[in-house]
Amino acid sequence: MADKTSTELERVYTIPLRKTKDLVRSRRAQLAVRDVKRYLTRHMKSEHIWLDNEVNELLWENGKYRIPSRIRVRATRFSDGVVEVTLPDTEHAGSVRTEIQERREKAAEKTILKGPAAPEGEEAHEHKEGDDKPVTAIEGIGPATAEKLAKAEVESVADLAAADAEALAKETGFPVDKVTPWIEAAKKLVPAKEEKAAPAESGEAKPAHEHKAGEKHEHKAGEHHEAKGEKAKKDE
Repeated sequence: MADKTSTELERVYTIPLRKTKDLVRSRRAQLAVRDVKRYLTRHMKSEHIWLDNEVNELLWENGKYRIPSRIRVRATRFSDGVVEVTLPDTEHAGSVRTEIQERREKAAEKTILKGPAAPEGEEAHEHKEGDDKPVTAIEGIGPATAEKLAKAEVESVADLAAADAEALAKETGFPVDKVTPWIEAAKKLVPAKEEKAAPAESGEAKPAHEHKAGEKHEHKAGEHHEAKGEKAKKDE
């Protein structure tokens, strides 16, 4: 695959995170991401740091409270000034950003085949928005994470929106507090099915009711006149 971005500098660093572990407990994973970027900004002389999803997953592997004491990464600076941060064991032919962009372009070019029309008298299958969107459309989910989700039969945004956080975390090995935001984001992309309004009462019911009421009223009125006639006869 031709690489659109040339490499300027590539180095492997072991970044210490012991000081980060002493910071706010509920934000340790987020602060670890921040400190990794700060470290590489200082050593790679660039403010544009791009973390691969595998690096992000390693920092969040044990949840937001427990982070590793150190992390070993490979930092590659390209001619556009962006530093890509990947794991040393990961092999990429050139820029990871370029690979991801090309995958998205190929996915967009794929022709979506339409299924056969539903026979008369049968309801057509309702197509939900998000059925065709891959899980990589959710922020924080990259190709590596998508492969793990696919093993749990979660391949689209709609599948993710319908998943249970605890069950998905158990199947994939991801923490529950990491899976939950993905599911919430997927639910926002897949609109909830609107409930059908209850059918209004037909116009025939009211006249029938009115007719019955009229009959009852006329019946009472007739009884009233008959009672008056009987009273008059008694008086005579």
